[in-house]
Amino acid sequence: MEDGLADGGIAAFTLENAPDDYEEILNKAGEWRWQLQPSGRFAHNKQYVLEVSKNHNLKVLRYEEMRGFRNEGGKDVNGHIFIVQKVEVGQEL
Repeated sequence: MEDGLADGGIAAFTLENAPDDYEEILNKAGEWRWQLQPSGRFAHNKQYVLEVSKNHNLKVLRYEEMRGFRNEGGKDVNGHIFIVQKVEVGQEL
């Protein structure tokens, strides 16, 4: 994404998060970045996405947790939405 955006460019994306009970287990086990879910999709930890964004000159303009943004197999799926802006190298994030 860093290479695909011009300085000042904005992108929005959603990512799946782990179910609440599973996220608790992952958090107790230590720092986790992403996790393959039984659905075959990847869940991403918010903190990991924030760190990766910063490392790639992407400033997070807005973050919002999305609880039950989709239903799969009768269960709510949690996620996140991120809106990021590419900043010039050296500019404060």
